Amino acid sequence: MPLVHESIPFDIIAAECNSIDPAIEAYISRDGHTLVLSNVSEEAMNKLSFPTNHDSNNNKLTLLTVRVSLLSNLTLNVPVPGLPQQLVYAFNNSNLKAYRTRALLHAPFAIIPSGMNEPEHHTLTAAELTDVLTSVTTFTKSTSNKEKLFKLIFSNCTNDNGETCVVPGCCPDSNGNCPSGCYPESGGCCTSKNSGIGPE
Repeated sequence: MPLVHESIPFDIIAAECNSIDPAIEAYISRDGHTLVLSNVSEEAMNKLSFPTNHDSNNNKLTLLTVRVSLLSNLTLNVPVPGLPQQLVYAFNNSNLKAYRTRALLHAPFAIIPSGMNEPEHHTLTAAELTDVLTSVTTFTKSTSNKEKLFKLIFSNCTNDNGETCVVPGCCPDSNGNCPSGCYPESGGCCTSKNSGIGPE
């Protein structure tokens, strides 16, 4: 069973999402280490805010990936080359700025720095960035002027390098200690003794 503190940031985020837009669906995995936000509209993406990662609150919130679908076809994920990486970077950059200013929350997706030279495009929203990325490759269907929905996947179980630990139920605590039945592996994650990896 996960420690109580491990799901507190997820509970805060889920409650915040409900106040922004009740249509947002928040799913927390049974082990308390994965949060999935789905059915996030373009407008809601701009309003999403997250607890700033601090050593004092044991918050290790990591954005793993982002997926996009069109409101006209919710079952089909639209491939957007580079979008997950760009939004992970935007999330981490926003969190770092909030950490430095000691802000409790940060909103990473409303104002994303842009490399465009035009004065009116110094920043983009997540939806605008999606439209830009789908317009520059021939094999990608353009999303411009189409209502988009986003799915975001987070983890609170990462190693020393910020990489996600993958063995369920074996997330190290804030001191790097592995839970009962798990043992440390290189990089700071823990693995299960019965996973077939390492000594029995």
